[in-house]
Amino acid sequence: MMVRLLLVCVGIAGVFQGLQAQSVSSLRRKFVYPADTIFIDSLSLQPGTLAVLGAGTFLDCYELDALRARLIRRPGCTERFSDSVEVQYRVFPLSLYQTYKVRGRRFAGPDERGMYNPFVFTPEERLQVEPGFKGLQKNGSISRGLSLGNNQDMSVNSTLNLQLSGKLTPDIDISAAITDDNIPIQPDGNTQQLQDFDRVYIQLSNASSKLVVGDFQITRPESYFMNFNKRLQGAGFQTNYPLRLREGKPEFKMKTAASAAIARGRFNRNQVQGIEGNQGPYRLQGTSNEQYIIILSGSEKVYIDGKLLKRGQEFDYIIDYNAAEITFTSRNLITKDRRIFVEFEYSDRNYVRTFLHLNQDIQQGRYTGRINLYSEQDNKKQPLQQTLEAPEREVLRSAGDDLLKAVVPSIDSTGFLPEMIQYRMKDSLVNGVVYSQILEFSTEPEQAHYRATFTNVGANKGHYIQTNSSANGRVFQWVAPVNGVPQGSFAPLSQLIPPTRRQMLSWGNDVQVSKHLLLNAELALSDFDGNTFSNLDSKDDQGYALRFSATDTRKIGDDSIPYNLQTTLSYEQVDRNFKQIERFRNVEFDRDWNLIQTNAGKQTEYLPRFNMVLSQGSKLYASYLFTGFIRGTESAATQHHLQVRNTDAKNEISYQGSLTNTQTGMVKAGFYRHKSRFARKLGPVKIGYEDEFEQNRLLDIPKDTLRKTSYRFYDRQVFLGSADTGSRNFNLFYRVRTDESPGVNKDDFTRYARAEQVGLSLSLQSRDQIRFTNTSSYRRLSISDTSVTSQKPEETLLNRVELSLRFFKSAITSVTFYEIGSGQETRKEFSYLEVQPGQGVYQWTDYNNNAIRELNEFELAAFPDQARYIRIYTPTRDFIRVYYNQFNEIFNLRAPNTWHQEKGLKKFVARFSVQSAMRIDSKSKTDDFFKAADPMAGSLEDSLLITLNQSFRNSLFINKSDPVFGLDLNWQKLASKALLNNGLEARDHSFYQYRVRWNPGSRFGFNLETRNGTKSSQAAYFGNRNYRIRYYDIEPAVSYQSGAVFKLILKYKQGRRKNDSLLGGEQAFIHNGGLELRYNVASKGSFQTTFNLIQIAFEGVQSSPVAFEMLEGLRQGRNYTWGASYQRTLANNMQINFNYDGRKSQDVPVVHIGSVQIRVFF
Repeated sequence: MMVRLLLVCVGIAGVFQGLQAQSVSSLRRKFVYPADTIFIDSLSLQPGTLAVLGAGTFLDCYELDALRARLIRRPGCTERFSDSVEVQYRVFPLSLYQTYKVRGRRFAGPDERGMYNPFVFTPEERLQVEPGFKGLQKNGSISRGLSLGNNQDMSVNSTLNLQLSGKLTPDIDISAAITDDNIPIQPDGNTQQLQDFDRVYIQLSNASSKLVVGDFQITRPESYFMNFNKRLQGAGFQTNYPLRLREGKPEFKMKTAASAAIARGRFNRNQVQGIEGNQGPYRLQGTSNEQYIIILSGSEKVYIDGKLLKRGQEFDYIIDYNAAEITFTSRNLITKDRRIFVEFEYSDRNYVRTFLHLNQDIQQGRYTGRINLYSEQDNKKQPLQQTLEAPEREVLRSAGDDLLKAVVPSIDSTGFLPEMIQYRMKDSLVNGVVYSQILEFSTEPEQAHYRATFTNVGANKGHYIQTNSSANGRVFQWVAPVNGVPQGSFAPLSQLIPPTRRQMLSWGNDVQVSKHLLLNAELALSDFDGNTFSNLDSKDDQGYALRFSATDTRKIGDDSIPYNLQTTLSYEQVDRNFKQIERFRNVEFDRDWNLIQTNAGKQTEYLPRFNMVLSQGSKLYASYLFTGFIRGTESAATQHHLQVRNTDAKNEISYQGSLTNTQTGMVKAGFYRHKSRFARKLGPVKIGYEDEFEQNRLLDIPKDTLRKTSYRFYDRQVFLGSADTGSRNFNLFYRVRTDESPGVNKDDFTRYARAEQVGLSLSLQSRDQIRFTNTSSYRRLSISDTSVTSQKPEETLLNRVELSLRFFKSAITSVTFYEIGSGQETRKEFSYLEVQPGQGVYQWTDYNNNAIRELNEFELAAFPDQARYIRIYTPTRDFIRVYYNQFNEIFNLRAPNTWHQEKGLKKFVARFSVQSAMRIDSKSKTDDFFKAADPMAGSLEDSLLITLNQSFRNSLFINKSDPVFGLDLNWQKLASKALLNNGLEARDHSFYQYRVRWNPGSRFGFNLETRNGTKSSQAAYFGNRNYRIRYYDIEPAVSYQSGAVFKLILKYKQGRRKNDSLLGGEQAFIHNGGLELRYNVASKGSFQTTFNLIQIAFEGVQSSPVAFEMLEGLRQGRNYTWGASYQRTLANNMQINFNYDGRKSQDVPVVHIGSVQIRVFF
């Protein structure tokens, strides 16, 4: 099998030898959520490439700002949309709105020391700066609004969005971004560059100083032991200045920096265990094992096997910051052998956390000194997300640093609240044992008096399980123990998070003793209190670390490219109680020294090092490193590390190996590993061999046998690829890895697993008409000894294809994306949260009149005043292994532009154009790979299909640009399926649409639109949400227009809806007559008014989801809706908007809604 695949890949590589390489793909796709301003990407969009997959009229309500990659809602647009909309577009490789510079502004001014500055521009006459801050560039707006009605309380809304940049004075620059939007917006983690949507700051700077107030970031200072990367809200200042202590004495160059702020997040490091053939998503968690956290965007660092990865769909991984989930792309096949580390900051709002950092650098001659002070601590008097009364504080005082002791019961006695999940208290008798104070979910006002927070305490450690329910939130159920063993995983407990304090002081010096010799020393003191409420466990709070080094650098030889020899002798000592802020050593330091395998305890560490490096340009590099590692009196180790690399015009040879010998107690370990590579260019191709070998022998000294944690593996591969990156680029490889463990006698190794992998990557471009990239990888894992591992044999295939076609001067264009792989899908649960009227998306209708908010009673709001709820998704810990399949296609067919000027057949053909867009994103748990790989194979009825997002849109345009007559024929299909905690839910909407427009003159216009389609819903848990509605609508309209000032529209709509007879058989007949009047005066304002009379005949139960869908939020009988809006431009940069809407349904009081808004543009 592997040989056949290898031969096929070689053949494919030969076919594409004559084609050219493609650069990194610019194609993007994502979901966006309707808002006043929608931020799409951090890079600028290519004009004309934005396509909406699904909502055909979405773009009619928005104006595109391609440079800033955002959509701005048009004033007066009243149409509402569902949760999210799928968009697809292409981007430029950079943001055209941002400022890029090679050197700062200070290089454009004269040198303060009087020396010649080659970058300074000296005009003949000095430019005069005009008064009134005319050098400032400003952009943005401020708005204030008021909304009220007889069906809602008065609400006030305001927005401020201002960007400033430029000269505040001739010597001071200003840069600012100010907003009062409290909604936390984070960019999607699917691109390499990120836009800080939620950053608010003001920055002032001159040639030597900088002050920033607001949101800012501070990174690692010039220190070995002190390492951090913090997102802050506060103030930061830094300045450079000279200092002369005495006249005639040398001048000191000083640099001072200070930051005082509130820390936005907390640092954590997760080790993620890779699963064979599982690309993700993998869930990250907080320092206290918090399951649901929000990652601060851009703060993550991801490593696989010690290598730092690059974020982006076209690179190594993507990350969902709000769900704290990371998914790896096809460039990195995840296996059981992958070592994955993720470092990040996450939002932690348990306490107000203050931050302080002071830095002082001094340099004079050959001496450089630096002092850093770091302090970060929680204010225990200001808890945020937890309430700490006297009993909780006492628990924390008694817990010390042990989090397991900081647990309290979470049952709270309250009155009945219908919007909350509440329980009643009862006792239960099981096998003669009485269990008291058992919580049982209840909606009875006389009994449901208790609330509780449930914590996952582990399998068979709790008495509660999460159960399916229609309640608007999580519901837990008590289960009886079996033979005294708990059968649940949850308990009504709350984990208290103690306030912490972390401080560090570091002092370092560098002395250039001579031309060749550099001395370095650094001392660091740390103080970490894991619980500032308690004085217990404080003996290990303080620690120290120190490091000395001497480096000699010199050139050897008289060649044109001399040899460089660098010799370093260093010593490092880290106290057992020293607490680092963030990792300051190599990401795999513990593995390098076998600390994981030998289970060495925390002790004071001593590391002497000797390193010698010999290099000659880019041709030769050779390094030898000897390191000793002593941990207290329990462990001692030595390590020899050798690295050699030699390259010339045709050959590349490299070797990197190490031998580590360790003895910890009665365990003696010998850890040898190496990586080697040989490659040779043969004309246009490169052929080579790579291997990686590791043998870790852990010997139990008394028994003279190998421990079970000993291992050995050998990973090797041969490859064939393009010799140089450029117009022709491909790479083909075949790889084999064998894993071994101690045998039966535990005196040697025997093989238990073998993995074979073959891969191919291609990229090409041909005459700017065809662009093609492909990455494919197939791996087969075989297990020969099941007693050693629980891992099962697996076969994994990853494939990613991107194809772009452009022919006949762009008359035919096509963009295709396809990806297949395996991963996992998490069950999701959601609840609805009440917000201010008009600020939400959903409405609540009490179908069963029990005054309890239930999940099947929320619908997309039909009118703005009813939109009082938003939907919040929460991922669970329940994952299902799936195959994922993504397929996107955008196809356009139109006549060349010159054909419109031709006559005869060409001019006739030019009247026609075709647009097609297709998107399929599915996840299935089928065992049939070919079915999983087929994007067209899935259907909503398929029980093995776990999730599906499907969108098709085909359009035929006749006379698309003709102002007199045009005809549009459309077919559209939207389908979705989701795995929820209550089971699978699916929706489908498909329809045909015909539009005819005829404008016989400049004043009159006629339009006719018909739509014929089907809407269906399937819900596994809620039977009343199952329906299949067939509908037909016809809507003629006639308009009269007088220039660009006045327009009158008369329209009528007739519709019929009928549910499937097996699902209820409800039907509705709708007649809608309407009038619309528009009056516009250029540069002054506009007025618009509408009136509709809707007559509805309905057969069925009105208080049901199917009736709400059919009647679109109205009621049987006669309904009236009306509205008016007035927009006035008061000045060049000011607008005022008045809006009024009303409606009246049969047997329902009149509803009035009014709003006013003033907006000023900068």
